Amino acid sequence: MAVYRSQRGFSLIELLIVVLIALIIAGFAVPGFLQAMRNFRINGDGISINGEVLTAKMRAAARFTQTRVRFDLNGRQFRSQWWDKTMNGGAGGWRDEAVGAPQTLARGIRYGNGGVANGPSGNPIGFAGACLDDGGGAIGNTACIVFNSRGFPIDPVTLTPIATGEVYVTDGTQVYGVTVSATGLTRVWRTDTADTAGTQWIRH
Repeated sequence: MAVYRSQRGFSLIELLIVVLIALIIAGFAVPGFLQAMRNFRINGDGISINGEVLTAKMRAAARFTQTRVRFDLNGRQFRSQWWDKTMNGGAGGWRDEAVGAPQTLARGIRYGNGGVANGPSGNPIGFAGACLDDGGGAIGNTACIVFNSRGFPIDPVTLTPIATGEVYVTDGTQVYGVTVSATGLTRVWRTDTADTAGTQWIRH
């Protein structure tokens, strides 16, 4: 019985050509996919930090006490805390929020400004001050955005209002920032690390 070419399937050379074409297409697609994943991760962290800051602000006013978002710089985590006036024999102390475990930054994301010189306001880029323990001592490798009982950001040491609270994260190619104004308004910003002067911030 005669066997036609269409019945013999693909030859080895034809299969190799198909595989080669698939590899070429993947070579173009993979870098774009990886960049999209990096964008997704750092954007998600920026939104999560902003949400945590907003929640802490609302809790401060609701409980009529100080609240803060604590950023553990080396551990790449952040969480909300509130000032419990009943702790330490009535002297008060910081207590973790009962709801929500510490959140960890996505893989490849860390705290930092990526070498960008100026923040969204045009002033030299800053970062939230160190958190204080219950006795008022600075906690190493931490940063805190603190709100007073009215929901306004304050200096963690002097407890006086501040103009801006800032926290930044980077993946090495982009920088995302969350800023808090003197009135408690929060905003999320982004720029590339190539923007070393910090003149191209985009608000999200």
